[in-house]
Amino acid sequence: MPTPSTTLSLGNNNSSKSQAEQLLGAADSKLAGVDRSKLNGSDAATYDQATGFVTAARQAMAQQDYVAASGFAQKASLLADKVAAGAGN
Repeated sequence: MPTPSTTLSLGNNNSSKSQAEQLLGAADSKLAGVDRSKLNGSDAATYDQATGFVTAARQAMAQQDYVAASGFAQKASLLADKVAAGAGN
């Protein structure tokens, strides 16, 4: 069955888009400061989750689903905080 080409998005698109872009930028910045090869197993797994959410957020942005993108970006940012804190130890 073909999927519809329209995207359903709730809320203010401009606000969600802006929030997603800000959170993605923050997550990218935090993750860029971490050397994944120096992380232990748990922190490496968290890093991988964060980068997965960044990818999902970018895909949602490309589909103009800014509410979903914002949600993914928020998760990525929170995980990036956790990785950055763990990498500092």
